[in-house]
Amino acid sequence: MKIKMARWQLLLLLALVCAVDAGAVDVTPLRDGYRIGPNDVIRVQVFGEDDLTVESKVSGDGKMNYPLLGMLQVAGRTIEELQQELTIRLASGYVRLPKVSISIVRHRNFYVSGEVKTPGGYPYEEGLTVQKALSIAGGFTEKSDKQGIKVTRLTDGRAETLAMAPDDVIQPNDILMVATQNHKFYVNGQVKTPGAYPYGDGLSIHKAIAMAGGFTEKSDKAAVKVTRRNDKTVEILLLEADAAVMPDDLIVVAQLQKFYVNGEVKRPGDYTYETGMTVHKAIAMAGGFTDKAAMKRAKVLRIINGKESTIDLLLDEPVQPEDIIVVRQRFF
Repeated sequence: MKIKMARWQLLLLLALVCAVDAGAVDVTPLRDGYRIGPNDVIRVQVFGEDDLTVESKVSGDGKMNYPLLGMLQVAGRTIEELQQELTIRLASGYVRLPKVSISIVRHRNFYVSGEVKTPGGYPYEEGLTVQKALSIAGGFTEKSDKQGIKVTRLTDGRAETLAMAPDDVIQPNDILMVATQNHKFYVNGQVKTPGAYPYGDGLSIHKAIAMAGGFTEKSDKAAVKVTRRNDKTVEILLLEADAAVMPDDLIVVAQLQKFYVNGEVKRPGDYTYETGMTVHKAIAMAGGFTDKAAMKRAKVLRIINGKESTIDLLLDEPVQPEDIIVVRQRFF
């Protein structure tokens, strides 16, 4: 009787060895790979045994019902570990030399929330990076803080929040959170909708003004000043349209400066002021003198210390913004 039992045990051992040699399981040290979890859909196939080939969703408590073996705890195991367990259990009295293959039909979800275009849950893929996960969720919104990406992850039953880089690999059930950008810039002056706006990488003066509704009819498009803080200092810069905006910049679009020409000129009216302009150039912009004009000097009405004053200027003297130039009629 002891000899027969020994022979039966030897045959069982040989069966398991043959199953291993046939590639049913891997007896090398197990890789720390994907761990099966609730809501994964897995397929178990036993070659030549159609009744034992099933596709099932892992329940919330991490179990699945399998023919002959009943409820199996599968959550937390790798595919290799579960494959090895089923091979051994089926070989111990159910199937001779079972060849078991297990695959993930559909992974459980990962989740993306915050400043992405289509937040929600998406099927996990092995090796999924933060960058690809965000792409699946439609990418960043204009308000997103691209440097402020964090993940909430369950580790040993505890939730922890981690900062993530674009190339970091995420895990099933991870919740990626893209924060709202805190940095802003400000636009004041002659724009249609002054106010504070979210800062974004690569923002130019031109785009910033467009976000503020664009210039008004009174704006001086050539005089865009930016107040910028650098450490402990404050700079006031005159910037071109394609210059870069920095976080917390204050962009001020000045009102267009004008001067006025009346009297003995061909086209009286208001004109755009230019730095360094002389009386002679101002009169030329107004069409020049008429035949009746006194051509050597002009009367100028100018605000000085808050009061309107009348001064006489020669033709080569400078004009100031808001000056009213009056070309008098000459006396014969």
